Amino acid sequence: MESKLFELMRFQILTAALQEGSKQRLNDAYVYAWDEGVYPVQHDSASMHKPFKAQFTHSEEQVDQVAEFLDAKWLNDEPVSFYQLEDHFGGKGSRIMLLHVCRYLFLTELFDEALWSGLMANSQCPAEARSILRPYNRSDDIYFH
Repeated sequence: MESKLFELMRFQILTAALQEGSKQRLNDAYVYAWDEGVYPVQHDSASMHKPFKAQFTHSEEQVDQVAEFLDAKWLNDEPVSFYQLEDHFGGKGSRIMLLHVCRYLFLTELFDEALWSGLMANSQCPAEARSILRPYNRSDDIYFH
């Protein structure tokens, strides 16, 4: 039953996000999080996701761990490539999670351009990682999958 309620809430949020004028009320990062199943830890002021914590594909703990790792690198002005990030989180098996979590964190504007461009530097990332940095367009990027 909880998964059905989650899917209903998800559908409502994504549908609302496609309505005219919704950008003022629904942040792009929050919409992306719902679309890709990333627990939106950077949106504590919103409450719609809180009852569904267990339903998100990428858990609060995963998002926190990635954010904390990147934050430590950023604070120490220590560049990190996507492949280094991937190695830290267990190798290629963590790639999809890292792509989605990093995209969410990028959309929240949590870190500066130096960290994000460093993640893509010197071809030290898979081609699909470049999508982390592209502009978000709701009409093209919401898939209802």
